[in-house]
Amino acid sequence: MANPDVKGIELRKWARKTFSLLRDPPKSSMSAWLSTTVATECTQTAYKTLHRAHAPTLESKLLQWIRKCEEWSVPIVSGPTMRVKAKQIRDQMLARNDHDEHSQLLRLKFSNGWLHRFKTRFGLKSRRVYGEAASASERSVDEGRRNLLTITAGYDKRDIYNLDETAYFYCATPSKAVCTKGMPGRKKVKKWITVAVTSNTDGSSKWPLLLIGTAKKPRCFGPATVSDMGVVYAASKKG
Repeated sequence: MANPDVKGIELRKWARKTFSLLRDPPKSSMSAWLSTTVATECTQTAYKTLHRAHAPTLESKLLQWIRKCEEWSVPIVSGPTMRVKAKQIRDQMLARNDHDEHSQLLRLKFSNGWLHRFKTRFGLKSRRVYGEAASASERSVDEGRRNLLTITAGYDKRDIYNLDETAYFYCATPSKAVCTKGMPGRKKVKKWITVAVTSNTDGSSKWPLLLIGTAKKPRCFGPATVSDMGVVYAASKKG
């Protein structure tokens, strides 16, 4: 009868010689090694096969545009803007007809799947544009809230109004952009319109938004008046 442990002995000798061990590894260790499942990443790819681009020239031009935006630190690249730019590039290529991708370009739908595959092919990710950060003092907020509750304690909710203002930075660039690496933020363009929002506590009365700019008659209004625009507008030197 053949010795069932012969293969085990040979394996231990092979392991000792191959890995320059001082002695044959124990039988228990060899059994554990042999029974261990091979790691998934060794037997399977981490992702599905990435298909070849249907319109490589278009994707190359789109990638050049993204890298140019990155080079200029203009964080305007996002999913929607990439689709718009890709469509512009396709229209330009179809108009020139100096390529052999005409049928492929006509079939392109610029779907979420196309966008995902394009970003994966070129290692593009949506990254936050790093820059200034600020935080408010929690202690000051709590103290202000307590003082406000004391002042308004004798009024009904419908008689308590709050006016808050916010700034609409209409020239601001996005805080995130699709790029190949982290992108430094540009100095913020601080052109804004102040928007005042007023409402009572129970929400039964909401005033129209008050827009405050620096010009008494903004050029963008053209010949129209403030009432024609259907907004409540005021001017201030500081905006």
